[in-house]
Amino acid sequence: MYFRILNYVRPYRKKLLLAIFFAIVFSASNVFFIALVRDISTALGHKDILLFNIFILDTIGLYLVRLLATYFQTYLMSYISNRLTIDLRVEMYTHIQKLSLDFFEKFRQGDIMSRLLGDIGAIETVIRQSFTQVIPQTLTLIGVLGYLIYLNWKLTLMTFGVLPLFVWLIQIFGNRVRRISSKIQRKSADIVSVLQESLAAIRVVKAFSTENYEIKRFIRENERNFIFNMKNARIAALQEPVIGFLQFMAFLIVIWYGGQLVVTNQLSVENLIGYFTGIMLLIDPVIALSKVYTMIQGAFSSAERVFTILDIKPTVKEKKNAIVLTEVKGDIIFDHVTFSYNADEKPVLVDICVDIKAGQTIALVGPSGAGKSTFVNLIPRFYDVCEGAIKIDGHLVKELNIFSFRNRIGIVPQETVLFSGSIENNIAYGKIGASRLEIVEAARFANAEEFILRQKNGYVTRIGERGLKLSGGQRQRIAIARAILKDPRILILDEATSALDNESEKLVQDALERLMKGRTTLVIAHRLSTVINADKILVFESGRIVGEGTHDELLLSCALYRKLYEMNFKTNKA
Repeated sequence: MYFRILNYVRPYRKKLLLAIFFAIVFSASNVFFIALVRDISTALGHKDILLFNIFILDTIGLYLVRLLATYFQTYLMSYISNRLTIDLRVEMYTHIQKLSLDFFEKFRQGDIMSRLLGDIGAIETVIRQSFTQVIPQTLTLIGVLGYLIYLNWKLTLMTFGVLPLFVWLIQIFGNRVRRISSKIQRKSADIVSVLQESLAAIRVVKAFSTENYEIKRFIRENERNFIFNMKNARIAALQEPVIGFLQFMAFLIVIWYGGQLVVTNQLSVENLIGYFTGIMLLIDPVIALSKVYTMIQGAFSSAERVFTILDIKPTVKEKKNAIVLTEVKGDIIFDHVTFSYNADEKPVLVDICVDIKAGQTIALVGPSGAGKSTFVNLIPRFYDVCEGAIKIDGHLVKELNIFSFRNRIGIVPQETVLFSGSIENNIAYGKIGASRLEIVEAARFANAEEFILRQKNGYVTRIGERGLKLSGGQRQRIAIARAILKDPRILILDEATSALDNESEKLVQDALERLMKGRTTLVIAHRLSTVINADKILVFESGRIVGEGTHDELLLSCALYRKLYEMNFKTNKA
């Protein structure tokens, strides 16, 4: 895991080597401090003021070198860790964008956001701390330890007899933190999910007066997160005094055994003072390394959550040398298509055979859950079929360049999705880089220009997150303008007017009828006029097509269609 994280440092290895150089300078200066303290003690013992003053000046100069090394090393590692964070976050976001729709059905948006922001932030902290603390402190530990052995190996051996206990305790603390951190990250994701869901559905919350319920739900998730954070805090709070006690014992051993060596003339007083300085210099590395190790263990759980996402492969994969469609006519064939969302579940569509000619309007009717939406979602290859094949203009969709044919498919859903920003930007989403003239023409064609010009800032009016400042009909007309700007050859309308009032529906329907002309159109319909005027009607029931034909033909031949007509369409003629 650690080496996988380090792979992201490779592009910045020159800066890393420079940072390591300054870390070596920092560590070397710590070792030289021991010698200087010893030399200062010697100068005082000989009452040599000149030599004493020289050593004091040397100490000041050495400390300045130490400060400069610390500055450059910290700056360089902050640069590397921040660039690494951006690289990893962009890689993960790019990877998520390329994953198939089934991924987004398995992972909550809050969980994805938590991994993309919080978990990657934790990894950045580990990288920064690893190189700003681990490298210089480890080098300091090794250098000082080597010098202490040079001063008196017996005293060093006695002092560091507690070292295995140090390592064992640090490992125990680190493993516990890693387990708890994994739970903390999951609970943090739950908090983000609750927050994201409640804010996204704020109109529903207000409509049903469930503000207090959402507040309680948010508090409950925070309290659960608090419990695990306090467990983590308890471990961190216990770690420092335990490690501190072991350091105190090591220091006490130096005093006790070192004093005996001085008394027996096996160690000079000057070397003992230097040895004390070395022990003091070892305190920071030991504390820093124990804390960083614990932090690294905690961040490994974050890294695992990030790499879990990065290791997911898209289920809809584009073949090498896929066929690029420069033009799409709009012929669509379903050849014995069977589909289920999961292999162990009942198929949603069973043995579907349909031949749709370019320019035809196809109406899809049937009870809820019959497979209509799944049928249209297979056309842009949001999912791959389990059996059979789908062809566009005679080409298997699995052999096509995904961008080339999706770019010629327009979708107007029942629930319009708009982005925060201006009306102009939302329309232009159908054709990135479109001119203002193209945007205006698309808005006019979609019956949207009239309400747009009534806005205070016209086309540059900001519509709020998810377009909450606009009515349902206005949002739908922007979505239609977006589809018009894309100029698709295949158009999918998923009950695009079902949630609108009569006045808005008429405006939207007029715009849709203009959009449908000359295109292959599939309509999941609830209006009688749309159904009657369709070139062909497909009647779905339990994942199968049980009727196919025109309105008049199906009234005579399909009992389910007659029932739907009597229940839904006959009373909804507008």
